Amino acid sequence: MTLFEAIGLVGRSLRLDPSAFEVIQTSPSGFRVAIMVVALGTLSEAIGQSIVLFANRVRPRRFVLSLLLSSGIQAFGMVFWTASVWLVAGRVFGIDASLRQVTRAVGLGYSPYLFSFFILVPFFGTFINGVLSLWRLLVVVLAVEVALDLTVRQALLSSALGWLLLQVVKSTIGRPVISLTRFMRQHVAGVKLSNLNELFKQLRSSSQEATKLSREVTMTSSQQQPRAQSSQADIAPKDKS
Repeated sequence: MTLFEAIGLVGRSLRLDPSAFEVIQTSPSGFRVAIMVVALGTLSEAIGQSIVLFANRVRPRRFVLSLLLSSGIQAFGMVFWTASVWLVAGRVFGIDASLRQVTRAVGLGYSPYLFSFFILVPFFGTFINGVLSLWRLLVVVLAVEVALDLTVRQALLSSALGWLLLQVVKSTIGRPVISLTRFMRQHVAGVKLSNLNELFKQLRSSSQEATKLSREVTMTSSQQQPRAQSSQADIAPKDKS
């Protein structure tokens, strides 16, 4: 598969074209393309995160380590979701599919995350993240349906249950892992990381303080000017006398 064919394949997956998921399963380079999509999606998010790291003035070495840590976390999430879909499809619906097939499907399903650098847009990041997550879920459902020859209901349950299992793990036994991840991010970065919303609020506050100070200086100078003119007027008659 050439580069242009791979780009076209990703474009069709974003449009929810079923033929894209048939090609990813039959192409000899399909597995490599799926992994590449996940890698580029992770890189896209890393690019967005780099803005936060730059804004927090993280040192170059810690900057690289922070990006590698975030990429590893995203890769783990993809692996866990793939394994969950594979287990649910096999145990619940009795589908005899290889883990490689599911990896191709879920990997291509990550194509909406090529735009994940938009997640860190101030004040709109949460909304964009929700849209991308829903978009990714729809793509994964269609990919699993085509790859495993499931009905829409079975594909939805396999993908959604896999996603739900990931959320349950995060909110229960995964809480210590999440806390450890946050600690590691702060430790690797070497500074207390502020998100872009906090940074923009700080910038706005600093701007307002600077504007207020400028107004006070202007008012003070305007008040002093009439006084200086009055003093000069008082001195002028004395000189004449």
